[in-house]
Amino acid sequence: MGSWQVDSCCGRLDRRAASVARFLGRLVAVCVIVIAILGVAVSPDRTAASAAVADDYFGVSAPNFFVMSQKGQTGALDSYLTHIRETGVDWVRDAVPWPDAEPAAPIGGVHAYRWGAFDTQVTRYAQHDLTLQPVIRQTPAWAEEPAAVEAKCGRDGGLSALTGVAAYGDFVGAYLRRYGRQGSFWVDHPELRYKPVTRVELWNEPNWRPFYCPAPDPERYAEMVAAGADAAHAVDPDAVVSIGGLVTLKSTTYADGRPTGIELSEFLRRMTAAEPTLPDRVDAVAVHLYDQNPDGDRRRRGPPV
Repeated sequence: MGSWQVDSCCGRLDRRAASVARFLGRLVAVCVIVIAILGVAVSPDRTAASAAVADDYFGVSAPNFFVMSQKGQTGALDSYLTHIRETGVDWVRDAVPWPDAEPAAPIGGVHAYRWGAFDTQVTRYAQHDLTLQPVIRQTPAWAEEPAAVEAKCGRDGGLSALTGVAAYGDFVGAYLRRYGRQGSFWVDHPELRYKPVTRVELWNEPNWRPFYCPAPDPERYAEMVAAGADAAHAVDPDAVVSIGGLVTLKSTTYADGRPTGIELSEFLRRMTAAEPTLPDRVDAVAVHLYDQNPDGDRRRRGPPV
């Protein structure tokens, strides 16, 4: 069985395989650094930023930018992106809501994706010389599990094992075929700076009920990650696929007999038990830090699992 190593604030994943040689040959370590946009002053000196962290690991988490675009707040959004790029930041983590791309179920296994909003999103980032790191999240109504429908979870509902999991993987693959390396979008838009998507994050905070309803489900989420990672790597073997931003909870919490949040190490242990090959199929574990003292979050990550 593979095992996870989550390191520091970044979500560093060491792939542990049976063969040490294979492990060393395929070791991947990815750090995701999240910077709050509002209320935080960032030095415009690119050299100062680069001194702290390599350029290609320096980015901003802004999952509401997609919503701003949908609301027509283009002036404010362009202003944000201009200032972000002036700081020396290279990439932005933004939401890619699956329901907006596929509000209706596939017919006969054929998907009819709506790419318009995402074309606009990727175009805007390219125009500002920024790379998008998508967080592929949320569930179309037709893909929800029965418990999520009953609990009226809406877009944050868990996925159905029969229809949702496979379709989620299909969407991840289709997204990279369009916006990834040599994607059809870039072929159709040679006038844009070439800023392909090279890393994807699968969901947001799946170990916390506000983003996975009616209750976090590491076993089902493991199926989603396996489907998404396999689809992504089938399109781009070098794509960095990340488990979606786990919350560093102090302990597992419950309400009405259901977990509202599952502690990070427990969540990863259960994922690995459900899909033992997952550490060999995924490249990174993203971790969200909310403690004012980073050392508190470091302690909270627990031992390797």
